[in-house]
Amino acid sequence: MPDEPVSVVCPHCSVRMKLKDSSALGKTIKCPKCAKAFVAAPAGAVAATAGAVSTPGGAPIKKKRPPQEEASSDDDGDDAVSSEPKKKKKKKKGKKKKESSVPMPLILGICAFVVLLVAGGVVAAIIINKGGGSSRASAVSAPELAEFIGPAYSLQAPKQNGEEWKPDVGGAANYEYAVFVSGPVKVRVQNDSAGVGDITSSVGRGERFEDKTLEVIHGVHLGKKETVADDYGDYKEDPPVPFDCKFGMGRWSAFSGTEGSVFKSKIRGIRATIQNNTKTITLRCTCPESQWETFRPIFEKIVTSVAPGRRA
Repeated sequence: MPDEPVSVVCPHCSVRMKLKDSSALGKTIKCPKCAKAFVAAPAGAVAATAGAVSTPGGAPIKKKRPPQEEASSDDDGDDAVSSEPKKKKKKKKGKKKKESSVPMPLILGICAFVVLLVAGGVVAAIIINKGGGSSRASAVSAPELAEFIGPAYSLQAPKQNGEEWKPDVGGAANYEYAVFVSGPVKVRVQNDSAGVGDITSSVGRGERFEDKTLEVIHGVHLGKKETVADDYGDYKEDPPVPFDCKFGMGRWSAFSGTEGSVFKSKIRGIRATIQNNTKTITLRCTCPESQWETFRPIFEKIVTSVAPGRRA
């Protein structure tokens, strides 16, 4: 009856091997792991000798060895086969989903705000373009007119009502101005006698012709058109209308245009040029297009009311 398998341990690398029977005990065999030769001995005997460590007092201390897998050998025990220690499988760490640092409701709220802002801008632009930049709620009431006397001219101007229509006056000699403002409505009158065009037009000033286009004031008025047009976009002007006033001969023209660069507003107005023998007065009155029918007759009354001032 054959012997039972016998376990042996390599004294060099401590690998455990299993022999088919005890016939190989006491024989020299080669370790299949470290390839070193050793005399086969039962695993317990090798462990008692190879695993003991002497202390200074002579008492042996057993060393703990890591568990080894048993290796099997052939009939002679010379070609034992060992297996490598099992490697621990690394656990795959689940990928954590990166959470956004900005809450989704906040992102949606910002997007909605931007959309509303853009939509509001578009609506505002449409209202301004169609209505001239003012609604019925912000419409300026027709002002009461009262005499305003300046150094070189006087005229019927909007009467001051608190801060509305408060005159802003300034300028140097022969270039005095006065500005009356209420909301988007503006009236500006200026002594323009210091201009080069005024000086060169002194010859024939005040002379009247059947053909009104031959009068000096007509050419002076047309020459000042370019200066006014530079202040507006899409500028258009009606032909000059001749008139006389206490100051002298005059021309006025109704015009239209746009103000603003991004949100353009449509405006309407009247510009006028008035001359006597020594001086030239210019006026410009503007309002939103939506209030043109209200302010046109007021502007016409203002420009035709110009008269001499304190130094006349």
